[in-house]
Amino acid sequence: MQLMLWIALMSYVGTDYLEPILQKCPEIVKEGNVMKIIEAYIHLSIPSTILWILFFFLVFHFLLNIHGEITCYGDREFYKEWWNCRDLNEYWRCWNIPAHYFFTRHIYYPCIRKKIHKNVAVMIVFLVSALLHEFWISSALGFVTGVTTLVFVV
Repeated sequence: MQLMLWIALMSYVGTDYLEPILQKCPEIVKEGNVMKIIEAYIHLSIPSTILWILFFFLVFHFLLNIHGEITCYGDREFYKEWWNCRDLNEYWRCWNIPAHYFFTRHIYYPCIRKKIHKNVAVMIVFLVSALLHEFWISSALGFVTGVTTLVFVV
C-alpha cells in the first residue's frame, strides 16, 4: 500500500509541477532570453529535488527491502543518514552503501594494491562510476548525452 501511495505521489509531482515547465522549455530556449531560461531552471529545481528524494526512497527503502525480503538477504543497510553528512566525502560513503562497497572492493582496493596513489584511485573510482551512470542513463534515453559524465568530472 505504501509503495502505491509513494508512486502516486511521484506521479503527482511529475505531472503537476515538472511537466508544465518542461513543456514550455523548448520555446523558452528558442527565444534565447537568458533570464527566462534561468527562471525556468529555478522553477524546475525544487520539484526535481523532491522527485529525486522520492525516487531515492522508492528504490533504496521500498524496492531493495522487498528484494531483500524475497531473497532472504540479511543485511538491509542500503543507505545511512546521508542527510546529516558534514562534508561531501562523508556523503558519498553514506548515500548508496551497496555501490560504495562494490567500488571500494572491486576498484579502489585493487588500485591501492597496485601501488596507485590514494587520490588517483579515488579519481579512477569516480570516472568508472561516471561512465556506468552515463551508460545507464543513455540506455534509458536511447542516446548518449555525455552530461552525466561531465557532472561527475566537474
